[in-house]
Amino acid sequence: MRATRLDANTPARPAINPIPKEARFDAKGLNGKTLTVHIGQSLVLNLPPQPANGYQWVVMGTSRSLGYPQEAKQGPSNKVGGAPRSETFTWAISGPFLQAGSTHEVTIGLKRPWEAKAAETISFTVNVIR
Repeated sequence: MRATRLDANTPARPAINPIPKEARFDAKGLNGKTLTVHIGQSLVLNLPPQPANGYQWVVMGTSRSLGYPQEAKQGPSNKVGGAPRSETFTWAISGPFLQAGSTHEVTIGLKRPWEAKAAETISFTVNVIR
């Protein structure tokens, strides 16, 4: 068999159906839905923006193997009254405890830190595949 050399100007072949690094979802309308995410991806959840009124999105329930997300907030600080802030939760779908074929129930809630009950909740299922 003869080896061939590619010229430096020859374009590389694109990967067939590459899996994106992130699976992005808007939390609005997710209640009761199932999200499918590949092992190795990040699950990024865009949360509805909230004015700076003391309410914040929190994870109220999740499985131990899925764990808790990294939180990122964009927008003005809480000191600017009424200014909307957007938030994202990012789960790394990797690690020794996550396996393909597993499902995980997640509940997030909109609440103030001193309140026990959330004003709004969103519950969904995460289905992890290979």
